Amino acid sequence: MNDPFNKKDYLTDHEKQQLRFSRHDRNMVFEKIRQQQPAKERPSRFKKAMAYVLTPAVVGLIAILVAVQTPIKEDIISAFPALGSLSSQYGSPELKSAVQKNKPQIINQSAEDKGIKITIKEVLYDGPRISMYYEVDYKGKAYDHIQTNLTFTANGEDMRNKHILGGDMMGMPKDAPKNLHFETIEFKKKMPKKIKLEIKSKSVFVSNKNRSGPPKEIMGKWAFSFPVEKKGTEYRYTPNIKAKKESEFSIKEIVFAPTGIQLSTNMSNWRGKYNDDALTSYYLFDDKGNRLEIKNHAHTDYERKDGKINESTIAVFKPMQRIPEFVTVQSKKYYYPRENKPVTKSIEEKLPLYIPQNKDGGLTVTKVEQKKNEVWIHYEVKGDDPQLRKYFFKLLKVKDGKVADWLDDQTLKSADSSRKHIAKFKTSYSKDLQFEVSSPPETIEEFKVKVPLKKEYLEKR
Repeated sequence: MNDPFNKKDYLTDHEKQQLRFSRHDRNMVFEKIRQQQPAKERPSRFKKAMAYVLTPAVVGLIAILVAVQTPIKEDIISAFPALGSLSSQYGSPELKSAVQKNKPQIINQSAEDKGIKITIKEVLYDGPRISMYYEVDYKGKAYDHIQTNLTFTANGEDMRNKHILGGDMMGMPKDAPKNLHFETIEFKKKMPKKIKLEIKSKSVFVSNKNRSGPPKEIMGKWAFSFPVEKKGTEYRYTPNIKAKKESEFSIKEIVFAPTGIQLSTNMSNWRGKYNDDALTSYYLFDDKGNRLEIKNHAHTDYERKDGKINESTIAVFKPMQRIPEFVTVQSKKYYYPRENKPVTKSIEEKLPLYIPQNKDGGLTVTKVEQKKNEVWIHYEVKGDDPQLRKYFFKLLKVKDGKVADWLDDQTLKSADSSRKHIAKFKTSYSKDLQFEVSSPPETIEEFKVKVPLKKEYLEKR
């Protein structure tokens, strides 16, 4: 972060998330939907300038390699991110941006047991998190998928329940090697600038596509130990800001780091008024009103104490190139009424056709178009939050009176808050197709808290 208070260098979010709403895991996917953001990116002058500077250097390096035909050390290659860094090749846009200024540490440490070899390739520690690439290889029997079971120790301290292990919502790019994996270690507290990191796995889970049943667990021992040093600059702020309604909502900490913004909050609810079916979404807005794109699913720890249920949540958002004058934190607690069932109608019903979602609104189908290998459905939305309601409209393939497939609207990732929409489904027209409209979740409670970010408030590390 160079001159984080320079308003001229503000860069909006990089990419819109790929969303797919499934009937069977709607709560998880709904979190993606609630956090969706438009994709806008301004060209970087720095990147353009560096392209002119680095191109001759890279060409020269390649020429030397060809002429001498000798291997080059990892630490030399790592100086050229485009050549040696996995983060720069396969990372998310924010990780690629971070390693332009902060080189990841090349580790290349391996452990092998039961014919399975795990190699920690590289890490980038920027304060609130460690981004890590590792490879998993095997001998003998081939597996379609291998899942590690990693635990961490930092400076001798067991980090169980003190960190969040995850990846990125976008997942690995398609061109990444099959054996390459990516994890983030999100710390729940401020960590030292230098860490002796120990990583262990007592088992791995393996599976094959043609084998039914749960993954098979293979017991073994894989252990790694290496020092990690913080790279880049982070800014931390611990505000004493609370808001109270039925629940009490407080902002615990905000951390601005090269690879993302970590938001820590607490929600306190009286046990007698707590809804066990409720979920909470978290949003972050800059001082221009732009909603920042979430980087990973929010993680919540629950504690029952003194007649209350406390929810401590960490949400990670895409980074900014400047620190705004203030941010606005919004939380929405919602639930899916159990009594609400999806409404289905035949595609051959007379139009216009109104299909209710709840007492406050629904969708009116106005036109059905038959395209080559596609069906386009024109409809209008009635009720609040039109963008959200669109995610609860599907097309069903019915065969012999049973649902054979649920089809998703291919245009949802670009859907906005307009009331008129054209849903596009990849299927041929058939009289057996049916509309399915579900009820969106109902909001229980909502908070919106403004957090000033004066320079003197921030701890620079």
